[in-house]
Amino acid sequence: MKKLAIALAILFLALAYYADYRANRLPLTSTSELEIMIDSYNQKSEAFEDSLKTFKNNVKKSDSITAIFYNNPTVKKILDSINKDEEENTKSVQLELNDDVFEEINGMLLAGPDNNYKLVGRLQWENEINPNKSLSVIDIEGEYDSTLFLEENRGECIKGTRSTEYIDSKEIKVQGTNMFTCFQKGVYGLAIAQTYIQKEGYIYIIISTADPDKYDEAGYVTSYMYSKILNH
Repeated sequence: MKKLAIALAILFLALAYYADYRANRLPLTSTSELEIMIDSYNQKSEAFEDSLKTFKNNVKKSDSITAIFYNNPTVKKILDSINKDEEENTKSVQLELNDDVFEEINGMLLAGPDNNYKLVGRLQWENEINPNKSLSVIDIEGEYDSTLFLEENRGECIKGTRSTEYIDSKEIKVQGTNMFTCFQKGVYGLAIAQTYIQKEGYIYIIISTADPDKYDEAGYVTSYMYSKILNH
């Protein structure tokens, strides 16, 4: 009991001493120290404003450099080319999504070379502006010896039919493949081009027609469809 009283007395004295110390203690920061802190803050503010001005000037310089870059004739030519390619890709997508010009077969979306070619039957397109222009694809399922099929196709091309006359034949490389094209003159002198491509268990025979003697136009259309099938 006596020890408890002594401990309480010591605790009371300690609390009293601490209270007196807090009451008479000097402020933590003197006036001179406060002034130093304010000066330091002002200096930092000025430094920040200088940094901000420098940053703004750099932004202006950057904008000026960017303007010079984009106005460079070479750069403008490159950018114009990129924009043109994007427009062509957009047109191509729109063409493929137009349900009166495209048809899907074996996972491939096929269409004529432009919107003037309209579907008139299964894998058959006719040019609505010029009826002499047409495009047809015949799909035959099966595996065939490529060399033998080429020789038979060449022989049939030269022989012609009752309504067609042999004009010429050519074999050219297209993306590493041999594309054989047969040119014949059809009824009323129409130019006819025919080619074929073997792909994934099918043979696709491609036939196009054009105005009389326009064999280059007929050949272009068959080449177009050949590339479409090849790249799908």
